[in-house]
Amino acid sequence: MKKSKILINATCDSSKPSGVGVFNREITKNLISIDPDLFFVYETIDFLPEYKNKKILPKSLSSESGTKGHFLRWTWEQTLLNFSCYKLIFSPVPEGPIFFSNKSIVVHDILPIKYPEYYPRQKYYFKYLLPLIIKTSKIVFFDSYSAKNETYIYYNISKIPFKIIYPGYDVSIYKRIEKGYIKSKYGIEKYFLFVGEMRPYKNVMNAIHSFFKTNLEKYKLVIVGRKDELFFPKTEKLVADLELQNRVKFMDYVSLDDLPHFYSDAEALLFPSEYEGFGLPALEAMACGTPVITTKLTSLPEVCAEAAYYISPTDIEGMSKAMNEIAFNPLLKNSLQTKSLERAKQFSWDKSAKEYYDTLKGLI
Repeated sequence: MKKSKILINATCDSSKPSGVGVFNREITKNLISIDPDLFFVYETIDFLPEYKNKKILPKSLSSESGTKGHFLRWTWEQTLLNFSCYKLIFSPVPEGPIFFSNKSIVVHDILPIKYPEYYPRQKYYFKYLLPLIIKTSKIVFFDSYSAKNETYIYYNISKIPFKIIYPGYDVSIYKRIEKGYIKSKYGIEKYFLFVGEMRPYKNVMNAIHSFFKTNLEKYKLVIVGRKDELFFPKTEKLVADLELQNRVKFMDYVSLDDLPHFYSDAEALLFPSEYEGFGLPALEAMACGTPVITTKLTSLPEVCAEAAYYISPTDIEGMSKAMNEIAFNPLLKNSLQTKSLERAKQFSWDKSAKEYYDTLKGLI
């Protein structure tokens, strides 16, 4: 049997994608738009239903089936994934068959190593299995120089070939949109926006404390992100303790249809994260012409460059000052909006996919 060229192992999916899930979908979609002969494996039949060169995993192997689903899917990758039919396997996530060297993976971050207490199961995979997969890969891709440097230092893998390719955003979705949608649909008019998980390194608690210290009584803080059962109760309690129930709005997961409107209608994105492998919300906000308040830690300066208002993630007063200045200084706000739109032009999924394709093609 003649070997096919490349298999995209895009099996790490979710019905409510964010971060890595968005990357998985977008890079797969854009790669096959470049080369329709590529074959990919996916979790849901709804993804690109018209595309023929694909295999859909049974639901029992779904990543949404909890720990058991993850384990079964990983076992399938090591045993039943028919890698012998392909010259190269590309995984948009840090997974792949250990005993097949003609593979490349994407390492987005090493969060379970940096914060093992928040990733009680994944930390073992990242500690014991991921280094084996990295060391048996032809090349390892990273979303940022920050992610690459931390990974190479931790795993001591200086001899493994690597390439940094920045993720992108959907230019047809994330763009300047006429304001008013969020007010008409949700009744929220003036607000600052927080997008992300509620794990402590995202600093949602500090964001709430800083908002409490502003003199922006007519504004709200809108928090978009899954109400994680481990961290949401503490966050909700803080809002109650500060008597901010009428000014802080928890939106839970927001559909990808509504998210660009949340960015566009916001006064600014408050993104005080301590650790990001890339930081898609910062890029998506900039693409919508929304000022970004963020930190100079890990990858975020690579994403935002000179287009952001930088603060320390632990500086409550500094974060509060940033919101006040953007709300009351139209010249500053307009400058950040202009810089954001210009900076976002440096990124796109088309550009990312072309870099991936050209690199992968060079490996076969």
